[in-house]
Amino acid sequence: MNRALHWIILLGSFFIFFSIHINETQAVELQGIPIELSGETKAALTDTPIELFGPTAETNFYYNIYSKLEERDYYVQFEVSNSELLIEPSTLTIKIDGEPVQSVSLAGTTSQTIKVNLNHAALEEGTHTITVVFSGNIAAGVCLPQNTTGNWVKILPSSFINLYPYNNQHGLSLKDYPERYLGSESQEVLVIIPTKPSTETLQSALMVANYLSGLSSQDHISIVNEDEVEKITGNMVVVGGVEEFQAGWMRELLQANGKEPVEHSLYISQLPLTQNNHAITALLILAKQPEEILNKISILTNDYYIEQLSGESIEIEQLPEMIEENDEITLSSFGLDDLLLDSNDSKSQTYFYYLPVDKKSVSQPSLELKLKKTQSIKNAKSAEELSISDTQVELIVYINDIPHSIDINSLKEDKEGNITVRLPFDKNILNDNRLISIQFEATGLRVENPCAATDQNRWIYLFADSAFHFPMKSSNQDMDAELFFNSFPVPFSDKNKDLLIVLPDEEIPNKDLQNLFSVLTLNGKLPSIRLLSSSEVTEDLLNQGNVIFIGSVSQHDVLKKVVDRLIVNYENLKPQLSRAGFIEESVEYYSFMQKNPWNDDHYMAVFDHLKDTDHYFSLDFLQFLSGSNNAASIAVQTGPGSYFTNAQLLKNEAGQQTEEPAQSNERIIWISSFIALTVILVILILFYLKKRKYS
Repeated sequence: MNRALHWIILLGSFFIFFSIHINETQAVELQGIPIELSGETKAALTDTPIELFGPTAETNFYYNIYSKLEERDYYVQFEVSNSELLIEPSTLTIKIDGEPVQSVSLAGTTSQTIKVNLNHAALEEGTHTITVVFSGNIAAGVCLPQNTTGNWVKILPSSFINLYPYNNQHGLSLKDYPERYLGSESQEVLVIIPTKPSTETLQSALMVANYLSGLSSQDHISIVNEDEVEKITGNMVVVGGVEEFQAGWMRELLQANGKEPVEHSLYISQLPLTQNNHAITALLILAKQPEEILNKISILTNDYYIEQLSGESIEIEQLPEMIEENDEITLSSFGLDDLLLDSNDSKSQTYFYYLPVDKKSVSQPSLELKLKKTQSIKNAKSAEELSISDTQVELIVYINDIPHSIDINSLKEDKEGNITVRLPFDKNILNDNRLISIQFEATGLRVENPCAATDQNRWIYLFADSAFHFPMKSSNQDMDAELFFNSFPVPFSDKNKDLLIVLPDEEIPNKDLQNLFSVLTLNGKLPSIRLLSSSEVTEDLLNQGNVIFIGSVSQHDVLKKVVDRLIVNYENLKPQLSRAGFIEESVEYYSFMQKNPWNDDHYMAVFDHLKDTDHYFSLDFLQFLSGSNNAASIAVQTGPGSYFTNAQLLKNEAGQQTEEPAQSNERIIWISSFIALTVILVILILFYLKKRKYS
């Protein structure tokens, strides 16, 4: 996948203090653990079906070659389905870097497999583009419309590219990181840690695995302990203090590397491994003290540092201060390059981003678009000014699936032919969890008259430096409103606040922590995390930021001290979820979120299980919480896809609280009115009696 789509490359330069070793390391024969490499190395082209509508449409895919490839069978394979209405000459044409290489007929079939071999220029180093062009016909004859809903072809998620360029071990360089360690469907990358890792080593491995998983088209990264490794099916990453490893095969591997990290430094090296004609590469991330790894692990998780890596190995003694990133939210922040919408491709993909600001603090948000348009789109203040031969062109911007229209004909260009337009939108369409989506669609670019033969290709070109603007409120009166799970993973994922994750002293599955780190990652960035076991945590640390506890109150002594301040009632250290409206016997996992008992300026979440299991939450449960719109403080999972919250209970309680003051005010009004009427009546009686006396 195009690296530029994933990474924000910061410009500038500074020195990193390390030594670089470029001597080629001899391959080491791996003993004790079998290497089993599959001949197939497939990488999916898309996670979701891609639909193309006729009469003409196209879509692009990208792949990168970072080093010279070995002689192998490289190809791209498309699984497609299409409308049964298509007739000759309906075709699907595959282009590599703009050159047509294969065309197939779509008439007389509704599905087929298209295999395109990659040869010569398609395998040279650099970025390559695969273009799929659809030309569809559903009616034979002159001046018959072809642009109907029955004119379509679909590229299925089972389509893939067979291209894994990192079996070649000659000329190993850290410039190949991270691409060499992203894995594929058949070659899983193992991040291997000691049997009993320190929390520093565990957190370092989680950060590296989380970074690699974010770049992988699918998740092919797993953290395993050295004693759990049964076989190796791809390249691997080794993380830990050299004295932490105990398994015989791992100690032999480290000894074969022939290099010990020096005191107070982080050592990173690539070691080629062979076994029975199989070859893989091990990335070694080592230090004498595990805390040195954690202090410097950003060298492998920060794009700016990674761009500077070179050589076969490095030793890092000190990292410089990072340059502050620009918080401007441009379209490139979404992973979107300059975008061309034309008659063949009039709709973009949907792109996502997590906002760095809360919608409660925003007033009058807008999107400033910078664009160009073809001269064949006529300028007009209204549709009435267009001639019969002209077409009204509209750009539709979907923000969180809400359409916003821009009349392209009415826009005026500057002297350079550029156009800038500001599109305001309602802040209430923003999500509480700060996730925002954007998609572009243009209408009117295609000539719909089937009798008008023309090669005219009208277009709109959007620049990636177009940006969202979120003016902040002068008053933050509603910023103190309590947060619920509809904002999750915020505030725990806030990069400006520290996050302490407290683990039970009992062992927790590595995959659980991988899933938690994944959900806490916004825009490829983790918050400032500190991982500690329950026996290591202190109240002073709990006071410093947001906190996530994994495990029950019974597993954390510090939680026992504040059990009366938790929103979930506990009796004999067991949660009484029935009081919150849940059937306890059905609950597998539960979680609650509240103000931090040690500091009301921060938040705390607790994750735990009720069933007999080693897991404290499922990935599905975490994803439900991060995508929920329920203003809930307690949530449970009772089975696959079955989730419940206390949102309605909180809503009812809030309604009762507002109803009681209203009833109280009503009683005051009635009492006041009665007193006033009584006073008036007394005055009238006195006045009447006084008048009779004088008469």
